[in-house]
Amino acid sequence: MQETMAKRLGTLCEVRGISLRELAKLSGVGYTTLSDIKRGYNIAPKESTLMKIVGALNVSFDELVYGIWPANTVISKGEAWK
Repeated sequence: MQETMAKRLGTLCEVRGISLRELAKLSGVGYTTLSDIKRGYNIAPKESTLMKIVGALNVSFDELVYGIWPANTVISKGEAWK
C-alpha cells in the first residue's frame, strides 16, 4: 500500500515525540498549514513550506514527499523505517 505524505508527516511527528504545534514552532510553518497537510486537505504544499518541514524533522525532501528512504534509515532511536 502506498503511503501518503500526510501519513508520513504524522508518523514522523509521532516517532519523534513532537506535536504539530511543536513542529510549527520548530519549522516556522503555521499550525493550520501543517494540520491541513496532515489531514490530506493540502496535498500540494509549496516547496518552501516542505523545505521548512524537512529541516525541522531532519529528513530529506524525498523522504517526506515521496517516501524514498535510504536503506537502514533510523528515524528515531530504536525505530527503523520499513
